Amino acid sequence: MTEGLKVLKSDKRAIFTAANQASKAYLYITDLAESNQSEQKAVKKRLETVLFIVQSAYNSNG
Repeated sequence: MTEGLKVLKSDKRAIFTAANQASKAYLYITDLAESNQSEQKAVKKRLETVLFIVQSAYNSNG
């Protein structure tokens, strides 16, 4: 039997503690993933803006 199973068997509250910690980890990971998506969208928007400016300058000089 693994150490984790021994703890769960001996301490009836351990499953709730483990579930609470797993829930916190899940929220942390999903928040991190969402912030990365937002950051990627912001970078993409800035790059699109720079590309637009460069194209506009090129077209006005061409």
